[in-house]
Amino acid sequence: MLVLHLMQCCYNPCALQLNRLRSLDYAIKMTTATLPCTRKNCCVIVATAYLLLLSAGNVLAWQTSANMRYTLTSPIELSMAWVPGGEFQMGDLAGTGQSDERPVRKVALPGFWIMHTEVTLDMFRRFVETTEYEMTGGCAFFDGSWQQDQAIDWQNPGFPQSREHPATCVSWEDANRFAQWLSRETGQTFTLPTEAQWEYAARGQTRSAYSFGDNADRLCDYANGADQSALADYPDFDVVECDDKHTRTAPVASYRSNAFGLHDMTGNVWEWVRDCYTRSYAESPAPSDTLQPDCERRVYRGGAYGDVPFFLRVALRNRGYPDERRDDVGFRLVLNKWTWEQ
Repeated sequence: MLVLHLMQCCYNPCALQLNRLRSLDYAIKMTTATLPCTRKNCCVIVATAYLLLLSAGNVLAWQTSANMRYTLTSPIELSMAWVPGGEFQMGDLAGTGQSDERPVRKVALPGFWIMHTEVTLDMFRRFVETTEYEMTGGCAFFDGSWQQDQAIDWQNPGFPQSREHPATCVSWEDANRFAQWLSRETGQTFTLPTEAQWEYAARGQTRSAYSFGDNADRLCDYANGADQSALADYPDFDVVECDDKHTRTAPVASYRSNAFGLHDMTGNVWEWVRDCYTRSYAESPAPSDTLQPDCERRVYRGGAYGDVPFFLRVALRNRGYPDERRDDVGFRLVLNKWTWEQ
């Protein structure tokens, strides 16, 4: 039945391996319900069918030809959006940013999967409990200046959180341990995004200061940042006029998404990326999937709940030591490589 369906759809060498995959007939029927069954579309149909059958315990729901969603159900529940490949200008396009955002450079990227949201407290708890991962040393918090407190950690960052809030007090090293665990459990390759992947995804194919434009007064629709509610904790901050209803972290996906369907790329918590920090892009290597060797500091991006509009721009870069934990820094993952159940 499967081979017959493929022959009816199109004859193409790229389809010949598909008869080794379980449930592929169903996958192809789902795909051809969206795409016309023509010779021209054959490889697209085949590739999509592969994506629909990633690995046992994983479910990929096909929505439309322009919007694919990957939903992992085990060992944790998370969803990822497909970001199509393309070229973009990376850095301070307006010329009003910081020196480490320059010079602007042209970057070409292949497509990749990225989490719709930041890793939640519930996801991170599953990792810690499953692996018995130990995290000691406390966490830094801001009270007019940054201070280290041995009594706070990812479970108790100093403010209330529910299971759907982003995990905080997580270092770059912790985030990588989480990615390695998830990769082992699923047989896929999860990593932190590169800095180029992160900015490309955050921009959502825009050239503006924020993914929704240049008007900071709209931030409360899209982000949890320093707004009117933040004045309770930061009375001297230059906040925006709107109110996003959260002084500290908010549950993930509480605000509108960008054009790629991604939530909280701006605000809520900063997000670790893979790259080493450099003082300018002139000192940075060309964007690559290769993990850069040991370096003094790593980059995090996106701004957090206590940051003013300047620090919520998509081009803004920040940095920290790989073992550093702060109550406003978390992460999300990308799926850079995937394998098929055969």
